Amino acid sequence: MKIAKKVKTIVVIVGLSLGLVSTAMAHSDIGGRRGRGNRTEKIMLQMNDQETRGASTIALKQLLRQQTGTVAANLELVSIRIIAKSRMGQGQASLLVGQWESGSYTIGGNPRDFRNSAPYTYDRINMENYSYDSDGRWQIRLKGNIKVSRVVVVVKAKRGGYGGGRSQYETIQIKCESNKFRENSCSVPGTVVDVDLAQQYSDSSCRKGRSFGPGSNSIWVSDGCRGSFNVTYQTRSRRY
Repeated sequence: MKIAKKVKTIVVIVGLSLGLVSTAMAHSDIGGRRGRGNRTEKIMLQMNDQETRGASTIALKQLLRQQTGTVAANLELVSIRIIAKSRMGQGQASLLVGQWESGSYTIGGNPRDFRNSAPYTYDRINMENYSYDSDGRWQIRLKGNIKVSRVVVVVKAKRGGYGGGRSQYETIQIKCESNKFRENSCSVPGTVVDVDLAQQYSDSSCRKGRSFGPGSNSIWVSDGCRGSFNVTYQTRSRRY
């Protein structure tokens, strides 16, 4: 009887503890949503293996409104992830925000797996928004025979303006190397808008989004990629 009472007491204590933890997590989640301006939110858009040929676009603002009821007017676009594959492994994708457009990213794939719906057959491409605002269009531009499974859109609440001054763009060429297959970053004197390979020095391939890509105020290389890169970055002139 004493053992049974002890077991019952332990169960009650554990149950109360779990209840307190659940309540704390719920309040934490509510508090996080109230502070949405400091958080990012991921929104999944289902594309259901939509197949494209040639040149086409995906209108993200329209899909957000249709699938989730989200109005993008008060949101900033942080980045997107497109889960897709191309028939010949040479499909191209780029992100358009307002008048800004990212560089082109290659979507992998092969004829054997193009009709296979298994998750491992899809490529996953991350594209970040390096424009200074999120006004105007949000689109993904596609080129090639491509199947799109879904798109993950990362957004956050808009903040106030960036102050006076105009944006300026400059392009420089810098050398960046991943030695011993270690990831490395090379600094850039401004906010990186885009980066493209100018010349490859390594035997290991340099693929945008896989073994090199843009950071915030730098570019990164990995997996043994070594080369020279054309880097477009954004500065802001002062207003006096």
